[in-house]
Amino acid sequence: MQADVLDDFNRPDANTLGSGWTQQTGGAQIIGNRAAGTTDLALWTYNGLSATSAYVDVFNVGTGLQYLALVLAYG
Repeated sequence: MQADVLDDFNRPDANTLGSGWTQQTGGAQIIGNRAAGTTDLALWTYNGLSATSAYVDVFNVGTGLQYLALVLAYG
């Protein structure tokens, strides 16, 4: 099985995730080549993807309780 990298966030820090993403609720940004939510319950969707499975690498760099979820078939 081959995994395709959709976004490695390897670009300058920004107050948005970029044109490949759509903000559904809350805020997100890129800091140090990582995506980070800026508000509680931030939800961003990746544009133009159709797949039957998804994988993600997650790093907890905060000090409080944090969650991450993958949402498939968001609509």
